[in-house]
Amino acid sequence: MMSSLHHDDEVDPESGDQRKPSIITFYNSTKSGVDVVDKLARTYDVTRNCKRWPLTVFFSMLNHAGINAFIVYMLNNSIERKKTNLRKNFIKQLGLSLLEDHIRKRKDNPHIPRNIRRRVHEMLHKEVPGPPPKQPRRSQRCSFFPRNKDRKTLNGCFKCNAAICKEHANLMCQNCTDLDNE
Repeated sequence: MMSSLHHDDEVDPESGDQRKPSIITFYNSTKSGVDVVDKLARTYDVTRNCKRWPLTVFFSMLNHAGINAFIVYMLNNSIERKKTNLRKNFIKQLGLSLLEDHIRKRKDNPHIPRNIRRRVHEMLHKEVPGPPPKQPRRSQRCSFFPRNKDRKTLNGCFKCNAAICKEHANLMCQNCTDLDNE
């Protein structure tokens, strides 16, 4: 064992017949912190099974950062430790607060599915916006016809906004449309 505190091979007299070096007895007397951190890291573990060692190191750092943040939170807020799920709730809030800025930037992205956008607005406690107001559409060629068959239409697909004539449009009742949107 190497240590910056112990520089010689001194035997600890308290070890008796086992004649353990003082470096070993000192480590054994102070290692409880390592055991506690390992136990806390295993309780709410963020690691994933992966074969790449940098990811393993990163996940371990996330575990330890979460433990350290929780300790600082407890010291600053003087909260009773007897509350159940305190660390679980803290980790959940920590994750949500780290994601919140990213979620705010992406909440109005039209390329994200509606059900995910709805969940994002619920999570941010914002009102879910309705569909954008329809703007008058100019006459365009149906996207399913070739150029030589120039069939003009004012109708468009409600999802991708492609121009479609009545021949290529599918009629759907409101109930089926609602089920399709979920």
